Amino acid sequence: MSSDALAPSNKIVLPRRRINCVSFSPCGRYFAAGGDDFIIRVASAGDDCSLRVWRGVTGGTPTSTASHSHAEAVAGLRFLPGGAEVASAGLDGKLVISPISGGKNPKILRKESEGLSALELWTPGELLAFGSVKGGLKGWSLGSQREVFRFEHTQKVSVLCLCAPPGTSLLLAAYADRSFRTFDLKTKTVAAETNLLTAPLALVSPSESQIFLAEGGKISERSVPKL
Repeated sequence: MSSDALAPSNKIVLPRRRINCVSFSPCGRYFAAGGDDFIIRVASAGDDCSLRVWRGVTGGTPTSTASHSHAEAVAGLRFLPGGAEVASAGLDGKLVISPISGGKNPKILRKESEGLSALELWTPGELLAFGSVKGGLKGWSLGSQREVFRFEHTQKVSVLCLCAPPGTSLLLAAYADRSFRTFDLKTKTVAAETNLLTAPLALVSPSESQIFLAEGGKISERSVPKL
């Protein structure tokens, strides 16, 4: 990424409403945040470890951070491989790709009839998995630009968070009714289903065997479900 493609601001620009999701770029130099103000903010950690908002340059004029591409709250986002673009899912039903530098406009990949509530990137196949407020779970291929899988929840409850453990073919999904499902993306089947004590706010997997759940005011550690 060229240094002249991005113009840093001199101060931290904080949103006035709730932040719902964050994502770090593959190189670790940038992070993106989205929330209830509909905006995706891309920031960089400077040499002094302070955070600065980066403003994309469009038509030679500095503009607000990545985009106003969502008409409702941003519910999930992930940096794409390469780190030059951010995928986002919103309560307006849009799945959007936004460049973090200037010169290009956001691209709408999908427009669902119901709000989107969670987003995850499955890197081996470059698939975007997104969940809806009514329990639907779909996969979109960045290569073929088409839907590649679909799962429905019988109770029509919101998908709260998604996680794809690295090195596996699994996709983990937590729902508002406290159900916790494991999907095998190679066979496109539901591999396992269990119940949680509380509905989690976040689901993170740093390895093939370990996951962390933020639930009930605490962070708990669990093993990745085995097929």
